[in-house]
Amino acid sequence: MWRDLLQKDEVIVSPWLEGRSLRTFARSFRIEGPLPPEPGWHRFEVAGRKARYCAGAELDESALGPRVRGYLIGDRLVPDAQYWLGESMFQRQRYRDAAEQFLGVSTKFENNARAPDALLRLGQSLAAMGEREAACASLAEVARKYPRASVAVRQGVEREQKRVRC
Repeated sequence: MWRDLLQKDEVIVSPWLEGRSLRTFARSFRIEGPLPPEPGWHRFEVAGRKARYCAGAELDESALGPRVRGYLIGDRLVPDAQYWLGESMFQRQRYRDAAEQFLGVSTKFENNARAPDALLRLGQSLAAMGEREAACASLAEVARKYPRASVAVRQGVEREQKRVRC
């Protein structure tokens, strides 16, 4: 019976970063055929453990919102989901919404591995909104709160501080 369920074709929308594997919250697939042209949200036809790229897709944040606020609260996936929601908004130049998400990650989940990245992105979002002083304070907070942040985060902070002229 479970084999029948896994063999049914369905279409899903999921983020894809690179490579031949596709991972969702519950399942992972091997991508066959051509890969998407660039990382982002894409539509895939899946059957069993195999996926085939169909087309690009837009992330519907309203569909993600209840999931983050609902059954995933307290789950280890919430900080990542909230971070990536903020990243999606940042890429769409919705800086105020992105700043809210990044602030949530850096305050509610300050011990999570994503927190230094979120604080850096918060500073970048605030700078993009023209809030220079708040951006500089956020960027300075990265070094204070996370002295052992990754090299990439520390370099990103330095680069952003020079760009914003902190």
